[in-house]
Amino acid sequence: MSDNMVAPTPTSSASLSDQKVPGGLEHFRTLGPIQRQNLVMSNKAQLVDHLGNAIMSGNNATELPIALFEAVSEKHELVVDGKIEVPEGINFKALNYLVSLVLALPTAPKVFQFQEYVVRDFKGQPMKDVEDTFKDLHLCCAADALGIGSFTQGIFNHFFSRINTKVPPTDVINIITAANNPTGNKLFKQMAYTMATKLNDGTFPDPEGFKQKYLTTNPRLSETIDHFLTNITETDARNAEYQKREAGRQQFAAHNAQHEAWKAAEKVREKQREADEAARWAAAGVSYRKKVSQGKKNFTLLEVKWADKVAGKRVYPGTGN
Repeated sequence: MSDNMVAPTPTSSASLSDQKVPGGLEHFRTLGPIQRQNLVMSNKAQLVDHLGNAIMSGNNATELPIALFEAVSEKHELVVDGKIEVPEGINFKALNYLVSLVLALPTAPKVFQFQEYVVRDFKGQPMKDVEDTFKDLHLCCAADALGIGSFTQGIFNHFFSRINTKVPPTDVINIITAANNPTGNKLFKQMAYTMATKLNDGTFPDPEGFKQKYLTTNPRLSETIDHFLTNITETDARNAEYQKREAGRQQFAAHNAQHEAWKAAEKVREKQREADEAARWAAAGVSYRKKVSQGKKNFTLLEVKWADKVAGKRVYPGTGN
């Protein structure tokens, strides 16, 4: 775990309570070296479990200077009557490790997020194993419970990205399943959802072997995956029904659009017919008057109608001159 940090710009010497500034990584970085070191001089708060029992680190009670806690935590309300209650489900070993990291911050030359726990081999190469995963996960859970999650966000993001895209190894599944606290439950549900989606879309590696050999040993995961699969099935059914209704609406809309287009075209055609009829009627009047002036009587039916309706003359169609 790295305790290194960048020396920040000094701020006012007013206390946190006077400034009303929420704690966290970004706030802590704004404090100058002297301000950070002064944080450990404040009264201390004792960490207790959900039953009020003191949490111990060896033979000593686990404590944190209140000002230091408020500088790194976004949950100042956890300090009540000189105590900080730790919710149920938090691993005390991880909690004490977190406290040791926080206590090292005031004198650290630089401040970064806490790093993943890494054991190195004799050549100095990192060796991630199940124990490392357990420590990383429970460090995140303890940090989130105390409002110090900004210091472990990178570790949490690494966990989340892994279980959001891949099916983790069985030992990691076991560790996450057993982490029964808010942060562990969040990761557990996301892990179960990822598995359910992969089982549903056929991308889960060896699904039958997983169901028969593992899920039968992990009823919590089995029940949660079944719940998500049911939801996925119901959602798929609703989506299919919606797509069906939407296709019907689109077909109906297309039919209506086609009908409206036909009506609009019909109006255009009707106006053209009326215009053509008016032109023929006007032409019939012209030709009728011309024939009358020339003494001709070979009137067409249209000229006969025009003479009757417009000129008030009764003439007859004929083939004469």
